[in-house]
Amino acid sequence: MYNTPLRNKKLSINNMLFVSYANTNSYIDTEKNTNKALQIMDRPGINYRSDYADFGLNGNITYKRTTNSLEGKDDLNTYDYGGGFNTTLYLPYEFKVETDINYSTNSGYADGYKQEEWLWNASLSKSFLKGNAATLRLKIYDILQQRSNISYTATSSYTQYSEYNTLNSYFMLHFIYKFSIFKGGASMSDMRRGPGGPGGRPGGPPPM
Repeated sequence: MYNTPLRNKKLSINNMLFVSYANTNSYIDTEKNTNKALQIMDRPGINYRSDYADFGLNGNITYKRTTNSLEGKDDLNTYDYGGGFNTTLYLPYEFKVETDINYSTNSGYADGYKQEEWLWNASLSKSFLKGNAATLRLKIYDILQQRSNISYTATSSYTQYSEYNTLNSYFMLHFIYKFSIFKGGASMSDMRRGPGGPGGRPGGPPPM
């Protein structure tokens, strides 16, 4: 993972690279099958933050290569890729509007399991009480109702495509309250140390 601000400090760029490789064996009707799975994922992004609004733009691509030593088992080369945009607007009277939209598609999968979708969420929130400790948020999920709900799993003994049911567009009302636990000058190290000293042993005086 890499994240760094640019010259004006309000703009930053980031990137996350992930690589994995697995080699597994299994027996199918007394015949040995070796499954080799390589996955490479890259997710670059750029963010802008100010006192009035935050903006973010990101892209992503994932490559998966699955091979089997046993004849008759499918080998696959698949790609999943897309991008997204998110923004937060800070309004007067502690109101906040947030929205994010993400596009995703894929290639290399079995017929009927190609995915292409736009997922759009949005919310309106209001903070209140002393120090804005409480927040009330109304959020709507999957406004465009395009979630496809398809997944793919490959192991040395089987290949599985799944399609599952889920809610499409729906609302949720959230109440969030932030508890202040470091009053009286206590620090995070005090909380880790505990009331009895560095080892958290009982019997010592509480931290001052």
